[in-house]
Amino acid sequence: MQAYTDPEAFLADVDTPYRADGHAAMAFLASPLEGRLRSYPLLGEVERLASYQGMALRVTPGQRLRRTVDDGTEPVTVGLAHADAATVEKDFQTVCYLDGYGFYDVEPDQGA
Repeated sequence: MQAYTDPEAFLADVDTPYRADGHAAMAFLASPLEGRLRSYPLLGEVERLASYQGMALRVTPGQRLRRTVDDGTEPVTVGLAHADAATVEKDFQTVCYLDGYGFYDVEPDQGA
């Protein structure tokens, strides 16, 4: 964009080596369960991670949770960012470890 809006500044910086000021990752959770969502019992563990930046809850307690089969059925997205790449990686692995049957408190569908 800068090449179009400020070509002189772009050309002055074009040979400057790239420097990463931080690292980031997004975790897209996958529910193995279906039913009415009562809660996310392990959500607090995710919120306490050093690189935690925020989350988007696509399914909130009281709503019907579907088993995740594609991008449209992902119930939670977690944003992680930190100056240290190892912290982001460790926290991402923690989110992946927590995601699963214990992450979702679900009232099963009738007849299930």
